[in-house]
Amino acid sequence: MTKISISIPYADFQEYTDTIIQYLTEDLTKFTAFDPALNETTKTTLVSLHNTSLNSGSDRAEMARISEMTIEINLLMNRSKEIFTHIRYFVLKLYKNRPDIQKEFGLNTFRNVMRSQSKLIPFMYELAKVIEKYRTQLVEAGLSEEIANDVRPTAETLNATNTEQETRKNARKVSTVDRSEIRAQIYDILVKFNEAAGIVFANDPIRRQRYQFPYNNNKKNNDNNTTIDEDDQTIEEQMSQN
Repeated sequence: MTKISISIPYADFQEYTDTIIQYLTEDLTKFTAFDPALNETTKTTLVSLHNTSLNSGSDRAEMARISEMTIEINLLMNRSKEIFTHIRYFVLKLYKNRPDIQKEFGLNTFRNVMRSQSKLIPFMYELAKVIEKYRTQLVEAGLSEEIANDVRPTAETLNATNTEQETRKNARKVSTVDRSEIRAQIYDILVKFNEAAGIVFANDPIRRQRYQFPYNNNKKNNDNNTTIDEDDQTIEEQMSQN
């Protein structure tokens, strides 16, 4: 079993596949005469896989949404820090000599939990409970109602946004694998026609050229991978030439 390595931009791969399908309308009988396995069924499978691949598209839009949500999460984390800074000021003002109450508000742990949203989310939920316990005293000392009221909504929004982002990330991993598998199947079929074309059209260099892969020979390597560059993302797929 020989393995080959090529580098094909996503758009070029789709265009090349579409072009081959068009050429097969004219050339399929010649391929079938040479190798009965390269028949109408093979072409139909290629067309079906190609259509599925086109419909799946790339994941640029999903990547953009995930990036947007990262920005949203960062803004919410900054808002959490702003809220806590206000609360901390009035807690120290009221309970300077009460380390037990300071501990309830998490004054000694906030710096650590700010390092990740997964730690910050439960902290903010707990802070919302503690705020209600001491709300009257804090507001009377000068804490704004806006800050006191915004603790729980910020926690809930941060939790919802983080959950959605993680869900999208996991779904994207699955869809990327699905797209890669489909394109691997397309590639396997294209390899067969490409190899056969070297014999079928040995005396017709123009037709032979039609079936050659659109890659730069300088990009060939020994990694035994076919790389399809999908927008700004590289998908590596293990390909085999039967």
